[in-house]
Amino acid sequence: GTLEADIRIVAATGPEVLAGSTRLKAGTAAKLALNMISTGAFTQAGYVYQGRMVGMTPINTKLRGRAVRIVAELGETTEDRAAEALDRSEYHIAAALLMLRLPLTREEALGRLAQFEGNLRNALVDVARVSEHAC
Repeated sequence: GTLEADIRIVAATGPEVLAGSTRLKAGTAAKLALNMISTGAFTQAGYVYQGRMVGMTPINTKLRGRAVRIVAELGETTEDRAAEALDRSEYHIAAALLMLRLPLTREEALGRLAQFEGNLRNALVDVARVSEHAC
């Protein structure tokens, strides 16, 4: 049978640079379209905060270094404090950021994130609202 799609993504790639090679631009266009879709999905799911990926699992040295820099920047703190928060959170970036903002344990930070379906932005917005009312 014929497959039907609810949404069609059609990229007008124009003629190939190398005549007869129809896959070059099509492959690039497909990759760009998939990158846009996945970036939008990650953002909507709350894995992106202020232009940085906070939903990644830093499983190697390179990614752990990146996580430290992300937490230091977003948490407006030193890399040493960011690394300590990441260590306490077992390298859960969003939890580490909540732990820096509030006096929370790892379990409390994870619980707060679960409350907001993993969305760090929403968890932090709620913190800001609570802080405003306390003043």
